[in-house]
Amino acid sequence: MHFIRTGSIRNRTFLTLLVLVALALPAAAQIEITPTVAYRSDDFREADPTINCVTFPCDFSVESGDAVAFGVVAGFGFADGWAVEVLASRWSSEIELNGPGNADFEVTHLQAGLAYTWGRGNVRPFVGAAAGQSQVDNEADFGLRDAEDDAFSWSAGGGVKIGLTELLALRLEARGYWVDLDDNFGGSFMQQEIGAGLTFRF
Repeated sequence: MHFIRTGSIRNRTFLTLLVLVALALPAAAQIEITPTVAYRSDDFREADPTINCVTFPCDFSVESGDAVAFGVVAGFGFADGWAVEVLASRWSSEIELNGPGNADFEVTHLQAGLAYTWGRGNVRPFVGAAAGQSQVDNEADFGLRDAEDDAFSWSAGGGVKIGLTELLALRLEARGYWVDLDDNFGGSFMQQEIGAGLTFRF
């Protein structure tokens, strides 16, 4: 399946999200900064048009391993329960190739979107979605796709915020990412993660 997207469309989408953040900042009732750590897996497999060799299809099996992702989420509340969130995360793994050898593989997400939190107690559920740009960095030297690709991506997830003090909370979240590689062959891939972070409220 081929996805048709242009760089200008991607840039306009991300710029629109950044404008939303800028508009929310002056009226932000609360700011939350959350460093996060997550266990992430993906569907990066030879059967998907995800890892494209110079000559497609690859004649060897391809799969990436699960690994830990590190990131940060910045939330800017602007209405009762609503917040603009900016998230950044980096995930490093290794592509396992049966034949040519292995290669380092890294995905960096930078996204912005909306989140909604409800409830009045110390345990408050939330949901959110975001979109932006991701960098797929493949350090293979034996004919896989371009070493670096900037790709449009979006994510959605939910979880709970557990209040510890007035200024601290524990954030537990499950989130899925979709990345559109948008190369000559088309294709996309997904990642899924379960993570936690300590939220600092201002």
